[in-house]
Amino acid sequence: KKKQLVRLLQPREAQAIEIMLKGLKINHVRVKKAIEALDTAVLTHDKLASIIGTLPTPEDIQLVKDYTGEPVALSPASRYVSFIATVPMLRQRLSGLKLKEAFTSRLGNLEKEIVAVSKAITLVHSSQFSKSLELVLALREELKENRNLL
Repeated sequence: KKKQLVRLLQPREAQAIEIMLKGLKINHVRVKKAIEALDTAVLTHDKLASIIGTLPTPEDIQLVKDYTGEPVALSPASRYVSFIATVPMLRQRLSGLKLKEAFTSRLGNLEKEIVAVSKAITLVHSSQFSKSLELVLALREELKENRNLL
């Protein structure tokens, strides 16, 4: 006979957590270690968003902390909550990781823009550009004079 698992969370939250865990393709122990180590190699943007999106409420965390039975008897979602609930400053760590990821992304975009502006400045300062601009201005003046003659 199959042993019944202890389900401490509401079915909706438990299902969301279990789906998230399957999508992460890493177990709850590795998730906890990655959060504690602030490991962005493991906690990619998508994984971090999934974890934050299914973060248990303080009430759910307390409910799991109050459980006195065997941890192996817990459902996967309840076991996950029991593991991550022991991470010091969990919400702050996840917020910090999210901020770091956003900053890194923005920095990468700014670096690309700086390179583009640097290339444009180099082009403007090049003698070839200056000659081309002189030619365009001379052509403009020539066209202007020819229009006045008509």
